[in-house]
Amino acid sequence: MIKPTYTIYNRRKFIKVVGYGIVGFFLILWHQLIFKHISLTGPKGFQKINISGKVDGIYFYDNFLVVKKGASITVLDNKCTHAGCKVNKEHNGDILCACHGSVYNSEGEVKKGPAIKSLARLKYTTDPVSGELTVRI
Repeated sequence: MIKPTYTIYNRRKFIKVVGYGIVGFFLILWHQLIFKHISLTGPKGFQKINISGKVDGIYFYDNFLVVKKGASITVLDNKCTHAGCKVNKEHNGDILCACHGSVYNSEGEVKKGPAIKSLARLKYTTDPVSGELTVRI
């Protein structure tokens, strides 16, 4: 006669398995909350946007941001230099990182840390006829 094989869980083993499950759940939750702002993808090529008719201000796009002041245009990378989170907020002309609170001025220079390096400037070309901006991302 063949005896059935099965595992007997004692209290210590049960608590250990449940504990690992809880820790795993919170690691996944933490990952979803914290890292959803971080872009891990590399360069994608070029992106075209139309800036004709836009007033002065800061405009956020998927992979960069555009600062327009009169005829002057500055295109900056939207990854915070502290931890790579997307900078996607503006307050009183300053650019804010929501992850850790870094503040940059409209030129991309650090006003308040924890970031210590300025936002990277991206190369772009403009078409004066159509007002289209082509950004290398």
